[in-house]
Amino acid sequence: MINKKVNVHFIGIKGSGIAGVACIAKNRGFEVSGCDIGESSNYSAQLDENGIKTFLGHNSEHLKDVDLVVVSPALLYKDKYKEIEETRIAMDTRKTIKWQRFLGEYIMNRQNIVAVAATHGKTTITSLMALMLEESGFDPTVFVGGIIKEWNKSYRVGESDYYVCEADEYDGNFLNYFPKYVILNNIEMEHPEMFADYNEYENNFRNFLNTVQENGKIVFYYDDENSYNLIVSMFDTFKKKNIKLIGFTFNTKLKKVPQEIKLVKIKKDKNKIIINDEVIEYSLLGEHNTRNISAASTMAMELGVKIQAIKKIAKSFTGSKRRMDLVFSNDRIKLYDDYAHHHTQISCTLKALKDNLEKKEELIAVLEPHLISRIKNNAKEFKEALLISDYPIVTKVFKSRESFLPDLDVKTLLNDEKIMCIENFDDVASKVKQLIKENPEKKFSIIVMGAGNSYKMTCLLKDLFSNS
Repeated sequence: MINKKVNVHFIGIKGSGIAGVACIAKNRGFEVSGCDIGESSNYSAQLDENGIKTFLGHNSEHLKDVDLVVVSPALLYKDKYKEIEETRIAMDTRKTIKWQRFLGEYIMNRQNIVAVAATHGKTTITSLMALMLEESGFDPTVFVGGIIKEWNKSYRVGESDYYVCEADEYDGNFLNYFPKYVILNNIEMEHPEMFADYNEYENNFRNFLNTVQENGKIVFYYDDENSYNLIVSMFDTFKKKNIKLIGFTFNTKLKKVPQEIKLVKIKKDKNKIIINDEVIEYSLLGEHNTRNISAASTMAMELGVKIQAIKKIAKSFTGSKRRMDLVFSNDRIKLYDDYAHHHTQISCTLKALKDNLEKKEELIAVLEPHLISRIKNNAKEFKEALLISDYPIVTKVFKSRESFLPDLDVKTLLNDEKIMCIENFDDVASKVKQLIKENPEKKFSIIVMGAGNSYKMTCLLKDLFSNS
């Protein structure tokens, strides 16, 4: 706890990460205010619930009597903060830090921190880990980059010294946390707007693993080649700090395993895994979620979580909001909302749905691409992923921090007659409605994917189906 009331102002407070941190700060005794350009978001309710004063738009008057300003890394990208008077003045005249540093330095402060790092699967694993610890009586404080349905919020305030956090690699954000325990699920090139190549991206993860506390533990996916190679290359570092390495694998034929690694062999069957003769059933779809469940369960066992708590959470957990989130269903239609924006995420998500379609059911996939560089650098992979669906639709690219770049001709880039490129959300809704009407004998699973405004597309379709 802090000795005096520190007045903290959060710029961009309604964002997916920063909102939860603001709420935890409020509960930890800070005076909290914030501002954002949007009137509401999925995180507005939890801010209101905590009585946090939020202003609409930017204004330098918000900085009056403020001790500390906390911002999103997006404002630092190519000095975007200079375009806004409030953020420009904050950076020039106030102590201003990223919210990840605030979380690490002012909230968690190197306690028993469980950090979940990966290119994919962070939110799901963090949610599972948090719920398992809660169910087993660990009473953790939790930060996650999505809404956990069981709490209907993206955070939890506990009274123990256990902290669970989603550790984001973008801009080296996870270097602020100094965890005792790490889950490393996978590593694959991402954020091409930030990292020049895979070597630079991997080195970012290397720097993160160097921050693990002495006598800590790292659970990693042994079958992921990139994760394995990084862990092996750091054996000397881990030995000096007495860090225990636990690799989980589904490969039953492994023979030569480095002595530095404790190997956990996991058997898998339809919707269940077996670890140390313990059968853990789960509800989530897809091979990627089998890995997510395994990663969380393996670390939970290492921390001494009760096996019944692990089994209960694994079986009841239906995913965080915006992670293959079923938001509407009737006798013909299932509508899912999903945060997938990397081609691997899209591929895993669509395969999971495709493999579980009913007879005479087809899959409509709507993607709002996120970042020009991401889809431009991986056009072939995006096309292959989208074509898993029966009816792939791509909207206009959400440029996010690349707003300075010219528009991208997605239709020419993907160059496949099956992929429908429809920029406007209303036109997408009309097309989906047409596909359903033209195929009265079929059922449809529809998934909307993206990390920008795609949730608005989901809401549009949900309203359309609810009213027709």
